[in-house]
Amino acid sequence: MFMSTMTKEACNAMIDFVFGNGQSLKSPTSLHLALFNNDPSEDLPIEVPNTSAYGYSRQVIKFAQAKDGRSYNTETVTFPAAKKSWGVIKAIGVYGNIQTSEGDGNTGEVETLLFYATLPNQKEVPANAVLAFSPGNIRYTLVI
Repeated sequence: MFMSTMTKEACNAMIDFVFGNGQSLKSPTSLHLALFNNDPSEDLPIEVPNTSAYGYSRQVIKFAQAKDGRSYNTETVTFPAAKKSWGVIKAIGVYGNIQTSEGDGNTGEVETLLFYATLPNQKEVPANAVLAFSPGNIRYTLVI
């Protein structure tokens, strides 16, 4: 249903890994689905406010092993009921917890936007509504 765009950070990491430019590529420790109120650009995606007043938080998402350059979500992703209106959801994004290492040997994790896509049908999420994506509804295709 959705064609995603890979962010510059994810694209650069993959290219450096494939071409052996000194990058070791590790899978994110977890992936989370986010909802956006705008058509995201890599510079300024506007996410639904992540506060207890709205009842919004990113949700864990799992993808199938890729086949023919394609992957899709394997489980239903359900967001909690909105406490306040989340407005019009125009796009989604997948964030990954990426391991980082500092020059001093310290390591940590940073949550990075990896992929995003505008929704073909924008969705208004009023108070008390629940938004869910069924298995197979979120697909990523890498053009091969």
